[in-house]
Amino acid sequence: MDVIYTHCAGLDVHKQTVVACSITPGPRGEKQFTVRTFGTMTTDLLALSDWLATQGVVTVAGIVADPQAKLSALPLMDAGKERAEIQTKTGQILALANWPSYNPNDRAKLSGSQLRNRAITDLYEPGSTLKPFTAALAMDSGKFRPETVINCAPGRLTIGNATISDAHPHGALTVAQVIEKSSNVGVTKMALTLPSKDMWEMFDAVGFGQFPRLGFPGEVTGRVRPWKNWRPIEQATMSYGHGISVSLIQLARAYAIFARDGETVPLTLIRSDEPPAHGVRVFSPQTAHEKKLDSQIALC
Repeated sequence: MDVIYTHCAGLDVHKQTVVACSITPGPRGEKQFTVRTFGTMTTDLLALSDWLATQGVVTVAGIVADPQAKLSALPLMDAGKERAEIQTKTGQILALANWPSYNPNDRAKLSGSQLRNRAITDLYEPGSTLKPFTAALAMDSGKFRPETVINCAPGRLTIGNATISDAHPHGALTVAQVIEKSSNVGVTKMALTLPSKDMWEMFDAVGFGQFPRLGFPGEVTGRVRPWKNWRPIEQATMSYGHGISVSLIQLARAYAIFARDGETVPLTLIRSDEPPAHGVRVFSPQTAHEKKLDSQIALC
């Protein structure tokens, strides 16, 4: 599959979650957006990189992993995962899939996790996959550009009684490099220049904390706490996807913004060749198409 645009793949070994996102050409030349999430990590990181490449995720760089994490050599297919595919022009959901599946004729071994459509019903902390959203909001504020330099030394930042750390210490990084290196310190420094209300409104605009309104049983809203209750450390951790929960379908809809010139549209399970009447603007077209930033959004 020829990938024309690759935006993000996030890896959080601590939470044992992997999210890969890519935009590919559809059958009529339109952009199609794919998000894949995998459950408990049961594969070697290099094998994961190779597997993502075969699936069309061609930008695989800067894999950061806890050296103490226990990674076995079991095949990736042994891990639970979900997949969602969206046509970004219309908001149509082209595919929803879950693995492992089940045999409906063998009911003795059925479990709740097998019966749920986990792409819609299950929540998780999205981790580093939210860093591009924080960076985009910071760029839209006019305070940052992709080439703006942020001092990330010595690789940690203390806020109150808590300390935020990078997996590997960095010095001065541009905004684009903060995304490439997946620097918690760098994205936190961007976030703390923004009003907490602005961050909350961005999360709300992309659909976090809301029902997807697909009409599918078991839809969940996720969790985004009211901005008035945020402490600085909570704003910091939410900037890199902790202290917030989303479903896969919510994350898929949110990332489609980068394929729609900064606009979000409602999702639908009903086929339609016509685009929705209007989208809701979240980021400026200039930010959504910022190539210096796009080229650095990779495994983080």
